[in-house]
Amino acid sequence: MVPPTEALSRPESNDTLSGISEEAADEALPVYTPRFKRILFVVTEVSASYGRALNPHLGIAMLMAYLDREGFETAVIDLQLGYKIKDVVKKVEEFKPDLLGVTMFSFDFENTYKIINTIKELTHLPLVLGGAHISTVKGEALQRTNADFGVTRDGEITLFQLCAGYPLDQIKSLLWRDEHGKIIENQIRKLNWKLDELPYPAYHKFEMERYIHYIDRRIPLETSRGCPYSCTYCDVKISMGQAFRPRSAEHILGEIKYFYDQGSRFFEIVDDVFTMDLERAKKVMASGQIEWMKNC
Repeated sequence: MVPPTEALSRPESNDTLSGISEEAADEALPVYTPRFKRILFVVTEVSASYGRALNPHLGIAMLMAYLDREGFETAVIDLQLGYKIKDVVKKVEEFKPDLLGVTMFSFDFENTYKIINTIKELTHLPLVLGGAHISTVKGEALQRTNADFGVTRDGEITLFQLCAGYPLDQIKSLLWRDEHGKIIENQIRKLNWKLDELPYPAYHKFEMERYIHYIDRRIPLETSRGCPYSCTYCDVKISMGQAFRPRSAEHILGEIKYFYDQGSRFFEIVDDVFTMDLERAKKVMASGQIEWMKNC
């Protein structure tokens, strides 16, 4: 199948109706008083045959790295490691966050909604939801929980703007409630094609030794986001956008060296379509720095 040409080779236009780019519009905004300064992320549990999580959550690691770089303080607790809601409450007491960020999966979502409501009731903290499930169901997630916010698609810029104090109605890809409790779904943010500008994931904030893949020092590696195809059974086009957004080979190899120097030895590519750009893939694999193994 040949993918849509525009989705494969041409970035989405970042032009706004005002004639300036979305990025430039963001930069032109005044500096606001931060709304949240300390964010505790909660990875919800997914029942699986493994017994516990294989890897730290890549998306949360990316969000923490981005927020840390921008001057915020972050921490994480992963319920897939056996922690319970009481442990979340204890972590809240220790870290003293002013925002909880909860990522969730569509698998077992009914039970996860109950967990979210219980965490909210026990902590009384503002709560933002994220993950592919939220990008798919959008406002329904706020209807069925007492969460305050939701973030769709790539979360880095949207979550930063929420924490930094941007007006809620100006934050693209944000779900929120107005003063009357009405759920508002803001305009979806245009895709971020500047993935090389993102920091490396903050895996050091996880309890790495407790994940199954720590046994061979394995970590997830994201070299691109999205997919240009439109398979009916797949929601990547909704959660990540219908486009192939690659990182450069140089940036990928830089991340591999960075984590290799810290002790990682296996890098599990988690892309949807790593080989969409074969020349880029060959450049990564032919670098001479890495011995590659197939594991399908």
